[in-house]
Amino acid sequence: MDKRQSFFRPIVAAFCVVIALLACSSPQVTHLSTAPAEQLSLRLSFTNLLTPAAEVIVDVVVSSDLNTRVALADNQRLTVNGRAPDTPPLIRLGASYRFTVPRSSTGGEYTIVYTDERGQQTSVVVPAPQRDLAITAPTAHAQVPIPAPGSTLALRYTAPELFPATSPIAKGLYRQIDAGVEGHCRASRPDGIPVSAPSCISLGSTQPDESGVAVISDTGALPEYGFGNLEPGAGKLYVRVDVNGAMPPAGFASVWLMVTDVVDIPITWVSADSY
Repeated sequence: MDKRQSFFRPIVAAFCVVIALLACSSPQVTHLSTAPAEQLSLRLSFTNLLTPAAEVIVDVVVSSDLNTRVALADNQRLTVNGRAPDTPPLIRLGASYRFTVPRSSTGGEYTIVYTDERGQQTSVVVPAPQRDLAITAPTAHAQVPIPAPGSTLALRYTAPELFPATSPIAKGLYRQIDAGVEGHCRASRPDGIPVSAPSCISLGSTQPDESGVAVISDTGALPEYGFGNLEPGAGKLYVRVDVNGAMPPAGFASVWLMVTDVVDIPITWVSADSY
């Protein structure tokens, strides 16, 4: 037997196993020669929708049921704000269509249009936020006194108003806002995270009511994980917003919206005694 063949056989076998595993774990993908909008479901995922950015990334998954994703035929098209997908869908695992579009101005919108094989167009509109997600206090690069163990730190932010509360779109959506602080440790943690880790100390607060104030506390945390072990120096504050849920189908079988955006700012932790 050729030595080169014997050398490459294990590699080829391993490659085949990987392909097989991906095939088993990936959703089924199909082409439909006839695919009216009322038989299709859309899953829309937005990145940079809520935070200042030049462009917004929109991922669209088209499916005919829970387990079958649809790769559109040549005479079927998807656009977002008039733009075609960045790449053919099958290049990206799971037949997801990715669009990179200029960020709409406040009060603008993102229009996803599906054109079927007959030329029939069906669209769904996702509005741009009424304001951007931003941290307002403390400010970026501020010196922030390290809270005493058991005390709190108030973080203020502007929450994006994606949909007016009275909008029918808002009724099917779930919103979650999480805020938190990070920094280095004074002493090593019991779980082995090094003191040099930027998030050695990571404390959060859930603030789902969009009040604009998140109260960060180390209540319930072990001393090694709380404010008492926070090292003076570089730190970070962050706010994360998640929005997901069903939108009015607008002619499709269903439309599901998912938005996840994070804004963070650098700060400097200082000893309360020296502040």
